[in-house]
Amino acid sequence: MDDLIYKLDKHITLTMELDNTNTQTTFAQLVQQQPPAVVPNNAFGLIVPGRPIRQDFAPVDTSGTKFALQLTSPGDLPNPLTLVNELVVFLGAPLGPNQGVMIYWQLVAQHEQSGFELLGSLTMEQPSQIFRTGWSEHDQFLSLQPNQPVTITIGLSIEPLDSVRNVATTTSANVNARRPLVAQKIAQDLY
Repeated sequence: MDDLIYKLDKHITLTMELDNTNTQTTFAQLVQQQPPAVVPNNAFGLIVPGRPIRQDFAPVDTSGTKFALQLTSPGDLPNPLTLVNELVVFLGAPLGPNQGVMIYWQLVAQHEQSGFELLGSLTMEQPSQIFRTGWSEHDQFLSLQPNQPVTITIGLSIEPLDSVRNVATTTSANVNARRPLVAQKIAQDLY
């Protein structure tokens, strides 16, 4: 019999009848067998102030949940990089249910590279956001020579929504705690 007969019972068991054979599979097993969701081209966008919109994020793993965009300076980004105070990241396509996006950056200068540092997150409730980079306060950026060629990688990771919301809450608390320190440094430089 070519018909699929679906029956959900109290144990969330899916019964399928194919060619007169019965196979019982739990719902969790069925979900694990599904291929990862395909993310369309232009699903994400990045705006660097004064530069064109970039939507050429490339997949970096076979799961279809990790993406990266490499930006060079000088070139894609102004020089010095400490001039880049904010980046805008946005969703160009809907996410799957209960998913969010974590946004990271990494600096590669000559033969040194930083680890990926969290920039922020996006969800369907907040599909775009202006992120403060903090690069003007970061030692690695301050130590760069003028016109030194560097690469910034913007990394995106599609994650469960609960994880994204948890990290987003922690990140916003850290940013708010750091802002008075920036004002204090500015005040100290006046004297």
